[in-house]
Amino acid sequence: NWQAKTAAAWEAGCRRFDGALKGYGGCPMAEDELVGNLAMDIFVADLERRGIRTGIDLEALERSVRLAGTVFPGLSTI
Repeated sequence: NWQAKTAAAWEAGCRRFDGALKGYGGCPMAEDELVGNLAMDIFVADLERRGIRTGIDLEALERSVRLAGTVFPGLSTI
């Protein structure tokens, strides 16, 4: 699962992670298909829950997720 994988990466020293608002985004080589990515808001929330301070403005992130919901209506980050 994503939590175990990101926790293992963090414990191994990784400090840069790629994600996307609402978990959708991807490579320009993917043509018109949206490629699933880690939903950044739930990843940041998981880090914060584990006591890892990200420095990310959580209110701004939440506003961004809501705005992304107007672009991708009906998609959930959960």
